[in-house]
Amino acid sequence: RLLTARGAALARRDETEARWQKLAKSPMKAALPLEKYTGTYASPLLGEVTIRQVDGRLIYVRTPQRSLELVVEASGGNAFLGR
Repeated sequence: RLLTARGAALARRDETEARWQKLAKSPMKAALPLEKYTGTYASPLLGEVTIRQVDGRLIYVRTPQRSLELVVEASGGNAFLGR
């Protein structure tokens, strides 16, 4: 059972990575200019997070050691996928 669960988790990881790579290469545009998404936000669940724009990409920063590069989700608009 443990091996089956691990295999399923690895398959989900691989699917997510493939999806991210595809979106990163796509010409999808965010609904707003990227600078409109930047700033520091507070969440009861996540605490304080910062969204920065670096080299034309959005970077989600929770701590100096935890950050994600964001790409526009397939649906476009205001949905992003992070890695």
